Amino acid sequence: MDIGQDVGRLARELFPDGEEIVFELDKIGDNIQRTKNLIQTGGQTIYEAAFVHDDILVFTDILHKGEEGWELYEVKASGSVKDVYLNDVALQVHVLTGGGITLAKACLVHINTGYVRLGEFDLHSFFVIADLTETVLEMQEVVQQEIVRMRQAVAGEMPAIDIGPHCSDPYECNFSAFCWQHVPEVSVFNLYFMPWTRRFELYNKGVLAFEDLPKDFYLSEIQKMQVETHLHGQEFINPAGIRDFLATVTEPTGFLDFETFMQAVPEFDNQRPYQQIPFQYSLHILSQGNLAQKEFLAAPQGDPREAFIRRLIADTQDCQVLVVYNQAFEKRILTELARDFPTWHEDIQSIKTRIIDLLVPFRQGNYYLKAMNGSFSIKSVLPALIPGMGYDHLAISNGGMAMEAFPMYRNAHDPAEQERIRQELLEYCRMDTLAMVRIIDMLNEKAV
Repeated sequence: MDIGQDVGRLARELFPDGEEIVFELDKIGDNIQRTKNLIQTGGQTIYEAAFVHDDILVFTDILHKGEEGWELYEVKASGSVKDVYLNDVALQVHVLTGGGITLAKACLVHINTGYVRLGEFDLHSFFVIADLTETVLEMQEVVQQEIVRMRQAVAGEMPAIDIGPHCSDPYECNFSAFCWQHVPEVSVFNLYFMPWTRRFELYNKGVLAFEDLPKDFYLSEIQKMQVETHLHGQEFINPAGIRDFLATVTEPTGFLDFETFMQAVPEFDNQRPYQQIPFQYSLHILSQGNLAQKEFLAAPQGDPREAFIRRLIADTQDCQVLVVYNQAFEKRILTELARDFPTWHEDIQSIKTRIIDLLVPFRQGNYYLKAMNGSFSIKSVLPALIPGMGYDHLAISNGGMAMEAFPMYRNAHDPAEQERIRQELLEYCRMDTLAMVRIIDMLNEKAV
C-alpha cells in the first residue's frame, strides 16, 4: 500500500500543479462537490477527483484537461497492464461518463521495469503511459452486466461457490480461511511440486486426503515418498545420497544467507525498479570443530551494495565452500552485483563458484520426514529435523518481514526504535545460518 501511494504521488509530477482532493471518510459528499466546483471553475488537473454515478463511487488518481478534453490516468505501481487494471479503468469510465464527463482519453500509468537510474531521476523514462481508451470503451457493456451481477450477489444469500483458482486470482480473497476450512492440514494441495490445476482436478473428483488418491494416479518419486510417509509414519533416509552431498562440504565451511529489500522508485545509481538490493548477510564459519560468526548490516543511509560487497569478499575469502539454502536466490543477487559493480566481478565470481546448495539432499529425496508436509523450505525442514528449533520466537521470522523491516530501520527517527529493529534483523539472519549448521550436523548423524 505504501509503495502504491508513493508511486501515485510521484506520477502527479507528470501533470504538475494540480489540485488535490484529500480523502476523508466522513466528507465524501464534500469531495464530490469540490470536484464539481473545480471542473466548473476551469480546473485543469485534479488529483483524487471524486465522482458518484449509479450508486458507484470512484476516486480518479489523475484527471487532466488536455487539448481535446478530459483525460483519465489511473496509476499502478506495476510493470505492465493487467486485466484487473483494465476492469478498474473501465469502471471509472462508466462512472465518469455516466456523470456527464466527456472523456477524450483513458490511460494507465505504470512503471517501466527496464528503467535504470543513472544520475538524476528521469520521471518520463520511469513511467509508461498506456492508452486504454478504445479497449475500455469496448468493455462498457460488460461493465454494466457485471454491476448487475454484483448487486444480485450482494442482495442474495451466501453464494454456493466452491474453492478454486479464483480464491487467489487476481488477489487473495478475504474469505479464503472460511471457505477452505474443510481442507485438512495435510491434503492433495500439499503434494510437492504439483501444478495447482492438477490439485484442483483431484479435489473436483472428490479426492482431498492422501488416503483417497487413486492407486493408478501418477505421482513422482518424491510425491510417493511424501504420501507413504504420511500414511505409514516412517522416515525416508538414503545414507549414501547424504554422504555424496556431505563429501562436497569441505572446511573451512561458510554458511551464508542474504537479506534484500526492494524499491519501486530507484534511489541509487545502477538500480532498477523492484530490484532486490542486498543489505545484510550472516556468515557462520566452521573449521576444525570451531564455529564462528560474522555479519553485516548496512548503515541506514546510502546505497548498501558496495559496503556489502567489500565485507562479503573479505569475510568469505578463507572459506573453501559456502553453504546456502536454495542457491538460486544468492547466485542471482551475486550476478546482479557483478553486473552493476564490474570492479569486483572476479571476486564475486569466486564466491559464486564456491556455493553449495543445502536444499539439494532434501529435494532429491535423500531425507524426508512426515513433518515437512511436502515442503523443503528451511522453515519446514529445520523444525522437522530438530524439534523445538525454529523461527516462531523471533520478532522477524521470515525474509518478507526482513524486507519490510529494513526501510523501517532506515526511516526510524527514534534511536531506540532503530536499534531495536537492527537487533531483530541481526537475530533473524543469524538464525538462518545457524539453522544450516544444525541441519548439516543432523545430516552427518544420518549419513552413518
